[in-house]
Amino acid sequence: MGCLSAPLRWKGEEQFTASMAWFDSSRCVPFRSTIPGRERAQVGRRVDARLPEDATAFDTDAGLGRVAQGDSSAWADVWAGAPAELPKELEHVPPTDVSALLILSDDAPQGLLSSLQTAYPGACKMALRVSSTPFVTGRPFTLLRDGNVHSSGAVGLAILKATPSLRTTFDGLHPLSPVMKVTAAEGNLIHTLNDGNPSQLLLDAIRSTGLYGENAKEDNFVLGVSTSPEVLHQRAFRITSGDPKRGTLALETDATITEGLFVQFFKSSTPSDVAQPDRTPSISFMTTSDAAGTRAQDGHAGSVDVESVRIIEGAFVAGSENGWTVAQADEEAWACSVPGASTSVAW
Repeated sequence: MGCLSAPLRWKGEEQFTASMAWFDSSRCVPFRSTIPGRERAQVGRRVDARLPEDATAFDTDAGLGRVAQGDSSAWADVWAGAPAELPKELEHVPPTDVSALLILSDDAPQGLLSSLQTAYPGACKMALRVSSTPFVTGRPFTLLRDGNVHSSGAVGLAILKATPSLRTTFDGLHPLSPVMKVTAAEGNLIHTLNDGNPSQLLLDAIRSTGLYGENAKEDNFVLGVSTSPEVLHQRAFRITSGDPKRGTLALETDATITEGLFVQFFKSSTPSDVAQPDRTPSISFMTTSDAAGTRAQDGHAGSVDVESVRIIEGAFVAGSENGWTVAQADEEAWACSVPGASTSVAW
């Protein structure tokens, strides 16, 4: 199984990469999924939470009933919807046998991840939303398995009876503000921070660093999120829109932002080099910049200088401008498209 991924940066330049990993066939189960997902959120998701006259119109299993009763944390269940069936290769694999699930997917893995979360809640999950390849292969995405090429869906491995350790890192983030507390939020929308206007707070933070105006147009602004003010950021999401008058900020995420979380504004810049993994053997997925891959997709690879080839032993590293999705054991999945962010699993 495999995919076409984006080039990674080495010494400030894009470099073509090839990563390979071997697994003991007795310790893993490969699978192919065509379970559909959904389009990624672009601005904000808001559903009218008023109860209809016929309360049965709400699918309580999907979370709408809980939302209508005021439980904002149930939004994650609303977006997930009803879990679909498992890939056929996993139908008879016991939950106690699966320790980790590694996935290469198109840009809509939500349906598959929802099914896997229901079937294997105790397993960690790591999915690369693979690079877009319309100008390379003529396909929106290029997934490979058993000699077949697929344009959609996912391929993956269920790792059996292992002890995985999953980690996320965020390189290239520069703080713009102090830590603040979420005081009102809904879905992926933040309405107030420290009881203030979050869009205005972001503008003030940008102005204070001299990035306001033309200088800020090419920058990516990110919100780091954590459960404790002492932790810098456990998750990071792109800020997709904001309205200084209304105040609401929209984040590029399917995760539910709840009141009481701690957040901080960051400016994101793409790291100039791929970090050397500090754990081996390991599997790592990295978000590349939106501009990555232009050299690879123009169809002119050019010659390769053998002296410039870099080998990273014991590490599988794949990148995509579309980002990745991850879930620790017994936690909801969340997606990250912040350039320089990476997730890795080691044994």
